[in-house]
Amino acid sequence: MNWGRLMAGLGERYEIESAYFKPYPCCRHYHAVIDGILALRGEHRIESADVKHMHLGIYAVGVNGYDHKHADNLPDAQMSAPVAAALAVVDGGIAAHRFLPESLARAEVRRLVDAADTHVDHECERIYPGRRSGAVRIELSGGRSMESRVLDPNGISTACRTRAS
Repeated sequence: MNWGRLMAGLGERYEIESAYFKPYPCCRHYHAVIDGILALRGEHRIESADVKHMHLGIYAVGVNGYDHKHADNLPDAQMSAPVAAALAVVDGGIAAHRFLPESLARAEVRRLVDAADTHVDHECERIYPGRRSGAVRIELSGGRSMESRVLDPNGISTACRTRAS
């Protein structure tokens, strides 16, 4: 055992400051995108039927392997940014039971999963891993579009950001 490493910073540094809360029961890489969608939905009173397309911008680690649109099982659904984005728009929040097959089979959820595209956002990539940011642009059927950029998703403390930077 390396006692020096174990005791380093004792009484000065507290590991609890490195913990964060995960408010959504899905992959942490796209929580900032969910926060952005929920903010836009609330601010602009977006109805799911009005959404034509969603552009989900994340850093590369959060895109690769999380951009799929299939949800053959619970882990597939929880690890898909398009699925989480669709649920955020349709339900106005994310809850564990929404990732179950009967919830995902809803026509409006399927339509919005197909209408969501995930890409590497250059600014998100530049500031990762210090910040787990996300950007979203929602295009409405009437021609309007709106954008949101979230630098730090809900649940990330200042201590986590400082240590990761």
